[in-house]
Amino acid sequence: MCQRNDTLQQATPDEHSTSSPQMVDIFEASAQPPSPIDIPAARDTGNSLAEQATHLHDDSQFNMQQTRFTEEEHFNNILMWDFNTFSLPMFPPFLSEEPSDGLPEQRKLLSKETHTDSWLNCLSLEQLDPLQAKCSAIQALLQGPGPAVPENVVAMATDRDNLLKALQLFGRNFQNHVPLLHAPTFNLLTAPPVLVLAMFVVGACYADIVRPASYIFPMVMRVLIHIEQQQVILTTLREPHRGAATFLISRIADNGIANVLICQDAASCIFTGTAPTFSLLELDIELPSYERCWNSRSAQTCLQNLQSTPSPNTLSLTLSRLRTPSPLFEERPRFEISAFGMFTLVNVLHCLIWEATHYDLDLILDGCSRDSSASLLLNNLDHQIASDFTGPNIVRLEEQAVLLKSSSTFGRIDSMLNEWLSVWRRRNWRDTESEDLAFTLNPMPFWWLAKLLLLLHCGKDFLSADSEFNMANKAGGSFRSSQTLHGKTAQWLAKLRRKQPTDQIEKLESLETLMVPI
Repeated sequence: MCQRNDTLQQATPDEHSTSSPQMVDIFEASAQPPSPIDIPAARDTGNSLAEQATHLHDDSQFNMQQTRFTEEEHFNNILMWDFNTFSLPMFPPFLSEEPSDGLPEQRKLLSKETHTDSWLNCLSLEQLDPLQAKCSAIQALLQGPGPAVPENVVAMATDRDNLLKALQLFGRNFQNHVPLLHAPTFNLLTAPPVLVLAMFVVGACYADIVRPASYIFPMVMRVLIHIEQQQVILTTLREPHRGAATFLISRIADNGIANVLICQDAASCIFTGTAPTFSLLELDIELPSYERCWNSRSAQTCLQNLQSTPSPNTLSLTLSRLRTPSPLFEERPRFEISAFGMFTLVNVLHCLIWEATHYDLDLILDGCSRDSSASLLLNNLDHQIASDFTGPNIVRLEEQAVLLKSSSTFGRIDSMLNEWLSVWRRRNWRDTESEDLAFTLNPMPFWWLAKLLLLLHCGKDFLSADSEFNMANKAGGSFRSSQTLHGKTAQWLAKLRRKQPTDQIEKLESLETLMVPI
């Protein structure tokens, strides 16, 4: 095994002081100008070496196998989250693995030399190119135990260019919205292969080429099998640190990942109508810190940001505070929470809505009272919602529906939603450079969606039998298929995020279109 040395040491007379005639011939041949066949001419990209070392271009700078991912528009724009260029050196394979007929005779002798002379040709492509090394590592994982993946799929789908493209798609469309990795200290060179494979399969889901599920699903299963075998629950990618750096980054990362898991659990309630896994009211985890802390590039900066921002509260304590309404004319918020923390809270409130709508302990047999004068405001509810599918209109109708429901359970949930909005509007601490740009830092559409779900449940007696909104308020396991519910809920959320008139909303076609920054 050949290893890199930081310094060059001169050999002593006892250490191979004599050279064989073949070695002399080789050194004399290497001193001559190389022939065109020796080293293929590098493709002219029009960029200087400094530019090539600083930027990661989408198209490969070398004559590698053509990528199967198509080019994205404006892909050369500066990404909010990208990989450290020093972690992705692009070293081309200038020399082939086997000597060609055009090479000098002395080069052919290398294959016959003893181990003493093998250091001249011992650097493999994986050693020169860490990205290629990761390709080989994840290909080895895909060949282990688990669902079978066709060899041609493994070879073509996980080549160097596809891996780079998928990792960039992961950074833009997932990491940018759900920051699981600590970007400032991420290093692909030291990243575990199973994590790189997980990033690859997530990024592949955002490609503009629709790939068969039979390609991606076995790769996902391999990731899960490997994690279970290694008994690894959560892994963060970061370079080794000591002392305060390890504690601070680990603490913020653990809190962030725990909140992501809660939000993913809540997503099953919102989009597929399934029960939550966690007992959310008993969780004692801390809510996420501010983005300026998570994005700190050093332990000292992270500590300063943590000390200069409000300390994060626990989830259970914050929920208990939301149960008590704040005074009407109070200008200051009762507590300060980051945008990501507010996103977690509104997702937890969605879980409470799911439990209330499915187990409806305060169910009134006669439903909403038609005798009330306020019921006139909910007549033709389908048309009122569809004609003005905006947050303010949904809130106005929801208040009337909850009032007519006369349910203490839904009344308390609605009060907690209103208290959430009061805290959100009165916040003094904000991540001004990040909010409204990432999916998890823009919780208002999820708040409007929560109001909509309350409206559809409490006002279900005012909906027509064939209404498109009827699918979301059938309790007791009588929902439509989770796939239909997921698609419809995603369309509603997309309309609320885009803040456009209903007739101008484009059809939702992919995850990326749903998570486009406002």
